[in-house]
Amino acid sequence: MTLKPSRRTGFDLLPDYLGTSGGKGVADANLVAIEREVRADPKVRDLVDKEIERVGSETIHTAEVAAATSRILFRFGECELDVDSRALRRLDRSVSLQPRRFDMLVFLIEHRDRVVSREELLAALWTGEFVTASALGFCIKGVRAAIGDTGTGQRFIRTYRGRGYRFVADVEAVIQSATGPAREMRAPRTARLSDPHRALLEIAAVLGQELPRFRLAGVAARMDPQLDESVVGTGLDEAIRQRLLEEVPDHPERLCFVDPSLREFLSSELSSSRRQEIHAAIVSTLEQTHPGERTALLPQLADHAFHCARNAESVTRAVGYLDEAARESLRRRAFDDAAGHYGRAVSLLQGHLGPSSAHRIELLISLAHSHLHCGRAKEARRAFVEATEAARGLGDAQQMARAALGYGAITNTPGRPESTLNILLEEALQLLPSEESSLRAECMARLAWVQSSKPGTRLPQALSRSAVAMARSVGDREALARTLLCRHQAISSPDTQEERHLIANEVLRLADASGDDALRATMLSLHIADLLEASRGFAADSALDRFAQAVEHMGIPWLGWRLRIQLASRALRVGELDEALRVSEKALNEGNEIQPELAMLAFGVHLCAVSYARGDLSEIQAVAGHVVDQRANIPAMRVLLALSDAESGDPAKARSLLRELAQREFSDIERDAYWIPTLAMLARLAALLEDRRAAEILYALLRPFDSRGIVIGPSIATLGSVALPLGTLATTLEQWAAADEHFALARSVHEQLGSLYFNAHVDLQEGQSLLLRPSPQKSKARQLLSRARAQAQALGLKGIESSLRTINM
Repeated sequence: MTLKPSRRTGFDLLPDYLGTSGGKGVADANLVAIEREVRADPKVRDLVDKEIERVGSETIHTAEVAAATSRILFRFGECELDVDSRALRRLDRSVSLQPRRFDMLVFLIEHRDRVVSREELLAALWTGEFVTASALGFCIKGVRAAIGDTGTGQRFIRTYRGRGYRFVADVEAVIQSATGPAREMRAPRTARLSDPHRALLEIAAVLGQELPRFRLAGVAARMDPQLDESVVGTGLDEAIRQRLLEEVPDHPERLCFVDPSLREFLSSELSSSRRQEIHAAIVSTLEQTHPGERTALLPQLADHAFHCARNAESVTRAVGYLDEAARESLRRRAFDDAAGHYGRAVSLLQGHLGPSSAHRIELLISLAHSHLHCGRAKEARRAFVEATEAARGLGDAQQMARAALGYGAITNTPGRPESTLNILLEEALQLLPSEESSLRAECMARLAWVQSSKPGTRLPQALSRSAVAMARSVGDREALARTLLCRHQAISSPDTQEERHLIANEVLRLADASGDDALRATMLSLHIADLLEASRGFAADSALDRFAQAVEHMGIPWLGWRLRIQLASRALRVGELDEALRVSEKALNEGNEIQPELAMLAFGVHLCAVSYARGDLSEIQAVAGHVVDQRANIPAMRVLLALSDAESGDPAKARSLLRELAQREFSDIERDAYWIPTLAMLARLAALLEDRRAAEILYALLRPFDSRGIVIGPSIATLGSVALPLGTLATTLEQWAAADEHFALARSVHEQLGSLYFNAHVDLQEGQSLLLRPSPQKSKARQLLSRARAQAQALGLKGIESSLRTINM
């Protein structure tokens, strides 16, 4: 079942029963039959019965409800869910909820009469998509956070272990109607109020669900001199007696509407001009509050100012408050709130000044960064592109460059050059003045990083070097840090290890000096790979701990996703295969909302690594085959697919690929972050196929890096020591002394990496090497192979066990 953006609820289906007339003019006898037919639908019956119960003794006909109703609202706890407009409000504030999480919440509420199984939720929410079971857990967690629930409290959504989930809170289905019976239900409750007291309630309806008495009195006096303190006092007492308002528990100075739908009704009755007058009076009243309260009142000031913005002066005031409220939200790391404020400010300026204004571009860039902090990459891209278009229209080179750089902050996907970013950066560089500047240096550095993913070009190296030199010359330390970070990513070659290490240390010093937490965390996440490549496992773990602390402090989703990938990689490195897969699944489900292509690639690497260790070649073929189909320009996956084919007894394609690559001495493989891992897999393939020519070339290429760790990408995975495939190649080439040296070095490197479980592979390969020699050393070989078997059985390394069964002692 695929959940659509717009659902048809029980009340939406009523017109189908009643016909196009909506029930008007239907004879009484037919009406009885129609009501009987409608009530046969359990969902409709439940909603209608609850509405009848809610309005008390008043009579309501099903046909009347159907004629008046266009949609329903679900209310539970402090939340209100509007299914048709796909809006969630909590504590009278809009709450952002990602589409799939919104669909899950609606699905659970609509099926609240029973426990919904995990399988049913997966089928309903992820139709035709590849996801893991843990996706449900993350989706549930996001829903709970949005509605104020927790996994321990479970006020609304209860987990039934082994069975599924159920929405357990009381739900009120409120009929949303502009005219007709729904209005008549509430009319008698307000008809008995005097005009001044009704006006007081209208002001309260605009002020909010919860209202401080003194503030309500202040707004009322500003709106109408007749609404003095005595009138307000008696009006509030009358509203409380009639159960229209009630005191907030433990806060008698604050009132709230007993029925929130009454507040909506009163607000909907107001004319647009009257509602704007009340909003304006609220803003004026809030502006007179004590300066110490201003920060706490900023969201309310921004909201009410937004709703009464109708001319140049009021728009300017509203945008100012929205900007101020957004900045305060950013300070509190409430990025979602900040995005909401910036979005409103952008819409106001567009309507008043048009799409191209310097202030609007500034706000668009801030909006995009807020989206990015929330993990909404698509929305961030859209806002950055809109900012560049507006800047282009104004010919504003500075804003064009800032928007292009913001777009470039979104992580690139390996194997796929970012053409849009390339165009934006080149255009920004053309518009910027030719003299040296921080913006020019940063654009050059980012462009070099983007172009580093283009095969066979040396331009990024020179461009990146020039960018760093310019940033140093300008003397902008923050720009220098960002420029160096880009260079670090642009030169991800095995030949630049020392320079990358120096860059990382300098960037971390600059980030500490400037207090740029995000820059520090980003650099740490990349530096971990440098340390693992240098076989410094302890230092890498220390950097990972610092990275985790930074992520916990900042609460930025895309950094949290990167942390998951790093944690999965560490679990894989130390041999905790189940943990590696579990954390990698979490990373996939988080990354699907942030950077789906890169999230799937990282998960595919982890899954293949675990599957290879466990000897599950079919899993590797499925995952690697999918990546190759989607992105054939990642040689590592093509080689992995060929290796799994060869090990499963189908070497023809693997032999063809190996010969094709060897013919050009493997020059087709870019010397990037995937070069060493790709050659390491090719070394294994050459040994399996006993291809001496390929082995000779690979041995010469890998030999200078014998003390390195095999690191895939920016710490996506660590697969032991380069010395191990070198030992295998030396065995193929019958260089026995060299093989012994490489196997000994591999054990030492594995110890430094904290990857002792990889020594089972060393024992296997060395044992086989000893048996292949002119004078086989069978005794030592048996000892090594026996040790490999014991460790493989203990860790579930079925791939090693399978290889051991083929060895003839």
